[in-house]
Amino acid sequence: MAQQAPEQTQSAPKRSEKPRPSGGGPPDTGHALTKATQIIWLATGVLQALIGIRFLLRLLAASPQAGFAQLIYGITAVFLVPFTGLFDDPAANGSVLELSSLVAMLVYALFAWGIVRVMWVTFGETPRDGGGPSAPA
Repeated sequence: MAQQAPEQTQSAPKRSEKPRPSGGGPPDTGHALTKATQIIWLATGVLQALIGIRFLLRLLAASPQAGFAQLIYGITAVFLVPFTGLFDDPAANGSVLELSSLVAMLVYALFAWGIVRVMWVTFGETPRDGGGPSAPA
């Protein structure tokens, strides 16, 4: 008769978490900071995507009269104001290499990173995995 191996169950290792206070106690600061970090990175990601789409539309000479192009240009215009006139944008056959959009994407990413770092330092926590968008909750 063959011997059967005992059943093995795989379970994820448990993280050591502080119990959350129940009732009217103060919220878990680490959890609140993690959520705030996630919101900041989400907003930054959406802004990066919109500016990136604008960059591609300008580069591919999309018609500025098209509804989608007007929507993207309208939304991103306010975020690109500080960078307007920073460079002479090279153009050829209607295609524009909007360098100010690339600089804006870099600056906004650095700005978000700085805000996240200041938040974690201010509240005495060490960001997990650098506090980036993929940091564990």
